Amino acid sequence: HFEKMLYDNSQLVTVYLEGYQATGNSDYLRVARETLDYVLREMTSEEGGFYSATDADSEGVEGKFFVWTPDEVNAILPPDQARAFCAHYDVTPEGNWEGHSILHTPRAMAEVATDLGISEETLAERLAAARRKIYAARLERVPPLLDDKILCAWNALMISALAEAGRILDEPRYREAAERAADFLWQRMRRPDGGLFRTTRAGKTHLDAYLEDYAYLCDALIDTYEATGEPRHLQRAKGLADRLIEDFHDEEAGGFFSTAKGHEALLVRTREGQDGALPSPNAVAAMALLRLSHHLDDAAWRALATGAIEAYGKLIDRAPRAFCASLAVIDGLLEGPVEAVLVGDAEGRAPFARALGKIYLPNRILVHLDPAVGSDAPEALVSGKTLVEGKAALYLCRNFACERPLTEPAAVRAMLELDRERAEAHRKRRLRERRAGRATQLGTARYVRRFVDRFPEGYGKLGKSELSVARLGFGGYRVDDGDPTFRKALVAALEGGANLIDTSSNYTGGGSERLVGSVLGELLDGGVIQRDEIVVVSKLGYAQGDNLALARARAAAGRPFPEMVEHDEACWHCIHPEWLDDQLERSLERLGLVTLDVCLLHNPEYFFAAAAREGAVDEAVRDRFYDRVERAFAWLEEQVAEGRIGAYGVSSNTVAQDPKEDPQATELPRFLQAARAAGGNGHHFRVLQLPLNLIESQAALPHEGDGATLLARAEDAGLAVLINRPLNAIGERGLERLVDPPEVEAASTSYAEALARLAALEASFQRDLAPSLDDATVPPNALFRLAPALENLGESLHGLAQWEQLARGEVIPLVSRSLKLVETAIGTEARNRWTEWRGAYIRQTELTLSALRASTARREAARATRISDAIDPHLPLARQGATLAQKALLTLVSTPGIHVTLLGMRRPSYVREALEVLRWPRFEGVSKVFEAAASCSKA
Repeated sequence: HFEKMLYDNSQLVTVYLEGYQATGNSDYLRVARETLDYVLREMTSEEGGFYSATDADSEGVEGKFFVWTPDEVNAILPPDQARAFCAHYDVTPEGNWEGHSILHTPRAMAEVATDLGISEETLAERLAAARRKIYAARLERVPPLLDDKILCAWNALMISALAEAGRILDEPRYREAAERAADFLWQRMRRPDGGLFRTTRAGKTHLDAYLEDYAYLCDALIDTYEATGEPRHLQRAKGLADRLIEDFHDEEAGGFFSTAKGHEALLVRTREGQDGALPSPNAVAAMALLRLSHHLDDAAWRALATGAIEAYGKLIDRAPRAFCASLAVIDGLLEGPVEAVLVGDAEGRAPFARALGKIYLPNRILVHLDPAVGSDAPEALVSGKTLVEGKAALYLCRNFACERPLTEPAAVRAMLELDRERAEAHRKRRLRERRAGRATQLGTARYVRRFVDRFPEGYGKLGKSELSVARLGFGGYRVDDGDPTFRKALVAALEGGANLIDTSSNYTGGGSERLVGSVLGELLDGGVIQRDEIVVVSKLGYAQGDNLALARARAAAGRPFPEMVEHDEACWHCIHPEWLDDQLERSLERLGLVTLDVCLLHNPEYFFAAAAREGAVDEAVRDRFYDRVERAFAWLEEQVAEGRIGAYGVSSNTVAQDPKEDPQATELPRFLQAARAAGGNGHHFRVLQLPLNLIESQAALPHEGDGATLLARAEDAGLAVLINRPLNAIGERGLERLVDPPEVEAASTSYAEALARLAALEASFQRDLAPSLDDATVPPNALFRLAPALENLGESLHGLAQWEQLARGEVIPLVSRSLKLVETAIGTEARNRWTEWRGAYIRQTELTLSALRASTARREAARATRISDAIDPHLPLARQGATLAQKALLTLVSTPGIHVTLLGMRRPSYVREALEVLRWPRFEGVSKVFEAAASCSKA
């Protein structure tokens, strides 16, 4: 790769330095030195800042400046040096790049020396002399173009690399270069209000900085302080961190926005947590705050660092390799740093700093304390740290608890090795201890007594059991342990009167169960609830995500789980006891429970979908299915006997369907038959879960044959019925939300007009600005192609949830990336035109999305109004002014045979709105509400 990018070289230096520390390989050290020397020689401004890149081309030919032929080498070097140079750097007549040779070292020095019949020392001497002459000769060539922009973020990465090199190699010139660049950025790149600019070139400094600029520079200043001991760098890092928090912190979800609160935004402020060519700015900000929390003894900054990582917990769990910088922060949070306090004057501290520099120590803070000068470090960090009998000393501590001070640098490695062993033992914590107990009659009654005055009709028995439960339960379908809002919502539900939680092994890759386990543990430890008051339901059967990987691995090893149904590439399903046993153990571990109150088979009808691909679903196929169900029930009866579960049941999306019309329909009578065969008349099949709402109301309507409803049949069988999807109907138009959409301001123009103007702006970019891009790596044809993608979306979005997913998940990230790419690649002569176009494009994109949102909201609001108008005559007069969601929920909690309605209460506000329904009296005649809603939906 002929192009020399500053950010690439800075990160490579850091990797090679750490590789040297971890392995002692001197080649890594050499590469780090040579890279830094190149940057200092070729890419450093007179003021100390670093240029962005050198181009790949010279004289219009890619790589011409850097490649060689044997004839060119022989013309420059004497024969012995030429032979050595060509042998070591693999310069051959054939070449490895279009008839020329890119210098590289495919063979070890020892092998080359042996082939040449000389010693390694002689080879090294000849190569050193040859390199000087080749470099001098190369200076006579036409050099590649230099991109002399100085970017704050990229400079910060190089400052970190230089500071670490100065510390690890004890090289004053690297430390001095780091300090010079840090001082340059602090003086040149700071705005009058104390914020940062992003770029400077030819004396012009402009563009408001992004999160990456603040985060990287803050981290670099900490590195510079630790390498030099100069307190100004740490104080600057503190000030920059304060500004970063003020301008970028997301107070609702944790983590940091990519742009400052006053920065020009596109509808919403974007956030990104994954690494790319650069480390995640969110993660680097978290690491800087974590380091400062220890340097300055400020637990609030540690909490912010934790929140920044937790904000992406779900994504980190799904794709950890995309979040390496975040994983480093997690490691630092879990292990904590070694606190290395170097006491003495600069000369006395230096040997200890050199000893520390040779050791790979990623989780550490270095504090420089000169007793003659004093320190601004927190008292807890420096208290009692003095010279030892007048000699410099090193104190190695964790959590401010220190080992005996070292006065001999040679003892540093042994002491750190002892510390590492202790830290490793500490990290091997036992898995969380599981909570014993289960929901009981006395416990759930105790819970209800605390709330019954508030919700007189809000509780009932769970089927024929003696357990008392709220008629609304917490549905865990779309929650996980990575979003603090979900935690607050579950806490609000449990503290507010809802004592049944429904989750599943496959919800958010196990994140839902982890959230439930974590919150239960917190509230149990705090005495807010007791284990016997809460009913926990979970479901087994799916193989997705990590579980699918497990199933595939077993299959590849020749030990597949029996009777696995391969539904599609991303989803398998199984209810065989061997799979269920594996999954139940994992669920109990995530939940932190000894006993799961209710365990359900989760959508076992996937069997029918797979069978239908092979032929008709006839009676033989259905018999085979219920044989599997019976074996699963028999295993579940064993788990009840062993105390791992309290009861069991089935969650099926098709149990209300007619098998004659839907081949994937399941049948309640045959489930009951399987239960009796597995456990006799005293079986523990106690719960049925199914979807039911105003639109999908088959289970609440009389069957054409005998006039009985499915709910009534379940009641007769002694089953508790849990209802899911109460506000999400799946109809002919797809997903339909049974809620009042938020009021949306009318757009200033139609969607078609807004889209046409957006297309015209994009065409003008390709015509007028794309030719002015300096950076050839930015492909103009891939930039700003939004209008064609949006052209056919006018009437196809059914609701604002779809619009939100489109806008936040696709459009805004795409446009933001294009804007950032062009911002650093546009030529100087086109800068003013670009700034004007950029503002116009952002405004037009906002107008286009707003117009699409307005039209989508109108359609959704019209549908919601039609449903409300249709059902209002059949609701109590006092409730006709409630929200559509509350009307839907009240209808369900009033429906005979429904014991708990499960609602996805993902925010505390949802919890409050839902629990308000429990205050209201139930009403009769719900069948008329269902009929009216169904008729309206078909209209």
